Amino acid sequence: MSVRNGRPLLMKAQLSLFLTVLRSSVAIEHISI
Repeated sequence: MSVRNGRPLLMKAQLSLFLTVLRSSVAIEHISI
């Protein structure tokens, strides 16, 4: 994986979005069980 210094804000936004999706999917799994 290559990390580019050019766009830290974009990477942070993608990371936070990924974490949000991950948390919501985990919550959905817990609710469905």
